[in-house]
Amino acid sequence: KERLSVARDKISDKEYKMAYDILKDHRLNEGADYAEIEWHLGWIALSFTNQTEIALNHFLKMNAAVSYPISKARAAYWIGRTYKKLGQTSQANTWFRTGSQYGTTFYGQLSHKELDERRFSINNNFKFNEDRYEEFKKTNPLAKSVVILKELNRTKYSKDILRHLGDAEQNRTSEEISMAGILAQEIERLDFAIQIAKNASYKNLNFLEISFPRIEVPKQVKNQKILDSSVILALIRQESEFDTTANSTVGAKGLMQIMPATAKLLSKVTNIDFSREKLTRDKDYNLALGSYYISDLDDVFGSHYLAFAAYNAGPHRVEKWIKAYGDPRRKQIDAIDFIELIPFQETRNYVQRVSENINVYEYLNDPNNATNKIEKILYR
Repeated sequence: KERLSVARDKISDKEYKMAYDILKDHRLNEGADYAEIEWHLGWIALSFTNQTEIALNHFLKMNAAVSYPISKARAAYWIGRTYKKLGQTSQANTWFRTGSQYGTTFYGQLSHKELDERRFSINNNFKFNEDRYEEFKKTNPLAKSVVILKELNRTKYSKDILRHLGDAEQNRTSEEISMAGILAQEIERLDFAIQIAKNASYKNLNFLEISFPRIEVPKQVKNQKILDSSVILALIRQESEFDTTANSTVGAKGLMQIMPATAKLLSKVTNIDFSREKLTRDKDYNLALGSYYISDLDDVFGSHYLAFAAYNAGPHRVEKWIKAYGDPRRKQIDAIDFIELIPFQETRNYVQRVSENINVYEYLNDPNNATNKIEKILYR
């Protein structure tokens, strides 16, 4: 981890050879750190030092070391991109097709875009039957206890029960996982439903209806036109998993994880009375301030992913990164390289997760006629 941190500082300073040399003697041969270092070695070789064959070797090593969909998609995309640079179109497309199987992920969506296929589809394992669900609630003792906890206003104690009911690790059927997620939604714990679905996603199982819930979002706050609901919902999913009462370790609050100091400023701008308590008690209040803020940032930066980075890390930091790495809006740097250059791992991950979420929400609007929106998110 320390080696990677030093190497990333060198990449930021444009000392690419030194960054490569720091990482290449890592002496690891498996695990998450090994995969991350091999990806970085490939990225430096491909994007900065023009050593395409060397890059390919590193990306292939990374691919062999990972198993989760987000990482498999990332490896496949970069292997495809490397073959593309080598002029080996057929090999490139094979890897882009592999990556595109992971349609809920950022790099899976980018892989699909490279294939130039109009139709965009995401594998969905959700399976639901109303009669069987009602039977499940009446006869399953654990499901019955979840219902009772809701009646007692003690839903927080149902988290482990619901996770057990929908645990993909225990080889639950698709229908069992779906019912556990729907039950979580019924007791108004959208966060528990998302967690059940995320757990299943590690096995490359998608339960889109429980993983990507919807709530009503404003179309306008004061004089600010609000971004599409798919963008706001994507952000909420990443920020709080739709938990109205969420509190972060740094003090961000509620549905859209707003810092009280930021909320105070936003209250002045929007003429909405400031209330620290309402940030975690009144979802509409939090939603109005948060959706106003992200929509305003989007206007300022003229870019979805730069606005997401600003929402997560602060606008001043994004301006600093644009100065340091080049302006992707002016084609001074590739948007994907810019995202990967963001020095905070949390913000890099955040931008990718929110971007991929938008595409899934857009897909769910019309699954039979869906198109891949990732390019619009990155290059509008």
